[in-house]
Amino acid sequence: MPILLLFLAWLFAVPAWSQPLAIESGLIEGVPGDGVTIYRGIPYAAPPIGDRRWREPSQPPSWQGVRVADHFSPACPQKGTYPPDQPEEATSEDCLFLNVWRPAGESARPLPVLVWIHGGGLLNGSGSLPVYEGSRLARQGIIVVTLNYRLGVLGFLAHPEHISGNYGLLDQIAALTWVQRNIAVFGGDPARVTVAGQSAGSNAISVLTASPLAQGLFAQVIGQSGGMFEPMEMMENFRLSGAEKDGARFAKGDTIEALRKLPAESLLERSFDPHPIIDGHVLAESPYDVYRQHKEIPVPLLLGYDQGDGLPFLAGRTISAGNFRDELGMDFPPLLVKLLTPSSVKDDAEAKSVAASVERDLRFRWDMWRWAQSGQGPVFFYRFAIGEAGHGSELPAVFGGSGPMARYWVNFIKTGNPNGEGLPAWPAFTKEGHRLMSFADQPRAEPVPGEAALRRIERVYLFPRVLLRYWHKLF
Repeated sequence: MPILLLFLAWLFAVPAWSQPLAIESGLIEGVPGDGVTIYRGIPYAAPPIGDRRWREPSQPPSWQGVRVADHFSPACPQKGTYPPDQPEEATSEDCLFLNVWRPAGESARPLPVLVWIHGGGLLNGSGSLPVYEGSRLARQGIIVVTLNYRLGVLGFLAHPEHISGNYGLLDQIAALTWVQRNIAVFGGDPARVTVAGQSAGSNAISVLTASPLAQGLFAQVIGQSGGMFEPMEMMENFRLSGAEKDGARFAKGDTIEALRKLPAESLLERSFDPHPIIDGHVLAESPYDVYRQHKEIPVPLLLGYDQGDGLPFLAGRTISAGNFRDELGMDFPPLLVKLLTPSSVKDDAEAKSVAASVERDLRFRWDMWRWAQSGQGPVFFYRFAIGEAGHGSELPAVFGGSGPMARYWVNFIKTGNPNGEGLPAWPAFTKEGHRLMSFADQPRAEPVPGEAALRRIERVYLFPRVLLRYWHKLF
């Protein structure tokens, strides 16, 4: 009898797994978490391996029986990780998987959905890192989806042999398409999908809002420290012809057929700078031009930046009053640096402050400010300034689930407006009133600080853009 009692006690102490759900590929079963059910490692596209390397994603494989979604997939091939304090993961080219967190129990109505696109400079990161754990947000009454997408040369190589790049973006579109077709099975509302991301993930979302391929895949956008509104249309390597030249140099005479046979690890050893391409398929024009013509996907926007966004890019470098322009000239065109910085500063401390501000504004803040001004729908702008507020430092506050920032985010995901009971009022960012929510010791609404510097960048970027526009009209 004691043995039987012990067995029964063990049996009922083990959490029961969820009932299987029928998605397009087959039956899937999640595992219980704290107030949530978690589905890890769901394939949303076929493995991009062998002959499928550098091709558009295709339908995921189906399976017989019940697939138990109890472990994350490998991350896509990469070196290092982002954020840098996150653990390194096993990698594989068979990496096109996503993860779903949903509240435990039944809901009276379909739930809003957050689809998270990770950052990492299009070089590293994954949807399964601990910082993106979705349980705390899901317990607030939303469904959370995170995903992997191809990175580096495997995700963004263009080549004259009909390899057009943007495969990582096409993966994101495929994942969003999967959500539209399957999320109702999990209790989600495909008409209330918010796509959100940080850094390169936010960059990618600014491109998706400008892509006709993403039409109808999301209803709202959250962009954190990342946008593609600088003059990419004027840079040769952002156009397909220039990207193909870069790809041919990367190939070093190898054919695409030969490159497809090389191990992914050997390709990662070669230098490559991944970025979106104006390829005529995913992106016909730069996001700036699409927004200028009001041809973007018009959705509510929640956008912002970290006060110290530029700090990681100066880490380990000696910035002084005598060299700050030279140091910035290693990251940006020297003429641009000359136009945007004082010719001299009084001491090294001021030099470091100027350098950090330029790094922040040219990499992130100007793009977010320009994006906020360009959107057709309601726009809510923010600044994260808690502690040092370095790049990515707001992520724990967002995924924490219970603090003010997470509460604003959940309100926006649910309603398209971050405001809600018990929170300071967050005014919309409008052309007449450039106000944002500042997250410091306490959230407070205030005018956008330091707009004079942003307007200088705007003027510097605007002149060649206007010249190019009229040049095309004349010739």
